[in-house]
Amino acid sequence: MGRKKNVLAMSEDAFRRAYDNYGKEIDINILKQYKEADEYVCLNEDRMLHPIWIKLPSPPPLREIEGFGLPAAQQKFQYVEMPERLQALVDKSEKIEDIWSELELNQIKYKEEIEWISSQIRKILKGHWLFINGKPTYLDGWHYGYLNFWRFQTKGRPEYRDRNRKFFHALRYAYTTTETIVYNDEGKIMYKDVERKIPRMRDVGRKVFLGIIYPKHRRDGASNQCLCAAYFETIYHFGKNSAIISMSGQHAENALFREIAVSGWKQMPFFFKPVTKSNENPNDAIEFFAPRKRADQAKTSQELGSKIFFSTTSDSTQLDGKKIFWMLCDEGGKTKDVDVYERHQQLKECVAQGAGTVIEGFMPMPSTVGEMEGSGGRKYYELCEDSKWDERLPTGQTQSGLMLIYMPAYEGLEGYIDEFGNSIVENPSAEQKDYINNELGAKEYLQTKKEELLKKGNMEKYAELCRLFPESYIECFRTKDGEIGFNLKVINDRIDLLTYEEKHVARRGNFYWNDKKRDSFVSWQDDPDGKWLISQILDASATNKVSKKIVAGNIIQRFPVDPKYTASADPYKFENARSAMNKLSKGGGSVFWDYDPLIDQDKPIQQWKSHRFVCTYLERPKKKEEYKEDMLMMCVYYGAKMHPEAELPDIQEYFDQRGYYGYLSFDVDPNTNVRRTQAGFLSRTQKKELFDKLRDYIEEHGHRECHIDFLKQCKDIQAIEQMTDYDLLVACGGALLGTRSYINNFIKSQPEKKKTGKRIYPMRRY
Repeated sequence: MGRKKNVLAMSEDAFRRAYDNYGKEIDINILKQYKEADEYVCLNEDRMLHPIWIKLPSPPPLREIEGFGLPAAQQKFQYVEMPERLQALVDKSEKIEDIWSELELNQIKYKEEIEWISSQIRKILKGHWLFINGKPTYLDGWHYGYLNFWRFQTKGRPEYRDRNRKFFHALRYAYTTTETIVYNDEGKIMYKDVERKIPRMRDVGRKVFLGIIYPKHRRDGASNQCLCAAYFETIYHFGKNSAIISMSGQHAENALFREIAVSGWKQMPFFFKPVTKSNENPNDAIEFFAPRKRADQAKTSQELGSKIFFSTTSDSTQLDGKKIFWMLCDEGGKTKDVDVYERHQQLKECVAQGAGTVIEGFMPMPSTVGEMEGSGGRKYYELCEDSKWDERLPTGQTQSGLMLIYMPAYEGLEGYIDEFGNSIVENPSAEQKDYINNELGAKEYLQTKKEELLKKGNMEKYAELCRLFPESYIECFRTKDGEIGFNLKVINDRIDLLTYEEKHVARRGNFYWNDKKRDSFVSWQDDPDGKWLISQILDASATNKVSKKIVAGNIIQRFPVDPKYTASADPYKFENARSAMNKLSKGGGSVFWDYDPLIDQDKPIQQWKSHRFVCTYLERPKKKEEYKEDMLMMCVYYGAKMHPEAELPDIQEYFDQRGYYGYLSFDVDPNTNVRRTQAGFLSRTQKKELFDKLRDYIEEHGHRECHIDFLKQCKDIQAIEQMTDYDLLVACGGALLGTRSYINNFIKSQPEKKKTGKRIYPMRRY
């Protein structure tokens, strides 16, 4: 395809070896077009994921590979066709039994046809080699069967796609591998190829994956491909049952069982259709059992004793407790009626024993992802996160037992495939432009579509397009603006940046009293398992600035000196409190660096250093006093005023008791213009105000935010009513509410002429 003559497509050493072996059989100019076979298939090429390297078999001698001798431009996938004499036999026979009977009685006559049938069966088991545009290419057996023998309901055939080649290799790898990653004593991956991130592996002697979980783009064919693989595995084994479960019983029955499984089975060639008692339109299962009349004749030895069926519900009730060989769990990311994470915990026992460690079956879980809250996307995301290939338990398995695979939507995007089945991702070549009649590559096309929606401000459709056609793993789970109206574009972009490029901007660790002596000096210590995440460490001269004053006659209380920070706390309610998401409530805490005119005055917002969160905390200590002491140390370190949730007086009482009354922040009641006796904010009456502050902060300053834990809570929450489930978010909102007095006091202290100028414009919304 536009290749110049006499330019080697493989290394010189490889070409010399090929010429020595095949120089007399093939034109040298054609041989120069040939490439070396890939050693690996690589998936999860995404910044947020570790790449998966799947070792491919070594190619056979080139002369044994389909397409050898042809110029590269003519080497394309070609469907296999049934031999003419065999096709004639099929056409004239009324029953499959008649075909087998004729072949059995005339084995010499049909010797070549019988060998052809045997070769097709072997290729399903062992795979197939062919040349694609000069490259020796290995197709997994399921992929070979899918291309040549699987049919859609429309009677159409699948087309060769390199994306599908990678998917089938991933499916087979997860189904068969017994290897896990080698870690060093510190728990870090040991690599045999550091540059490409290919880990060292060890064999644990048993299967390590229950299945795959595959967040995908819309209509990429994964359901068809999984059911095709399930079909071939089912008919190649005795006494195995395969099942289909989906986001609803109706979807499992109509879209998967009838339109895909039954349609594929009905159109299979006779040698891939075992004896069955099912009619052409089975009600609830394809059963590979002998019909009753055959059973009466004692010929049941010819039956497989297997079946393919579907669940009429999206929950586990019909499958739980059954032994399932292959279970397609389709559209888990769009399942509304059940918790797919919990369902997985129940269904994995169908394909494995010993709490999921002795694996006998397989359960692929492909899905496009629905809304993160209302359509199951959140639980599917949690399942994906617990299925990352590089994060293994001592058993060799991931936390979920599944293997996460991901491929971007611009791979295999319909309309952006060249004549060889390869994806046109970037700028197409002249030949590719002519073939697809388009000047754009798939990536530019998708980005253009998304940019159009952003320009129109249509965030809901933008988020939906990201989920349906994700260009990165994180885009599979894009959310739309909920009732709260956070700018998800700002949040998602900042999360991506903090995840990959600025991941060290915040550090985890602990505050502690020096020498474990309370009221001495609070210090910071890095600790990967610490309670706090901070993005600003203070110089020793700027921290622990405490003054003492006599309050109420003779009680000495401590006050922060020249406070520039505002803290907030959202205590957990009681020891066994659970949120609506059935999670134990945690104590939230935050510290916000107030706008500092001495640093940022006259600077555009993009260049501000102040007016951002510098510390976040989301933990559930065993003792509530430990949480309250944590909040106190945090305030002492930063010299921050504490503006807690006022309905829970725990923090105020504790600070007062410990002699830190001066660290509490009190609001003025707008109705009486008198300072409230309760420190902090009233979450019930100020709920809307709190979220307005958060929304404004994200809109104007989210691009500078350094705390990914805070941003993730902003991303996940969909409605104000859910605030009790987002303890850190409430604590951050409380800190923003607490900054008002500082900013307002600053404005009031300025000469009148400065109140309307550009220099204080960024502060006017306070």
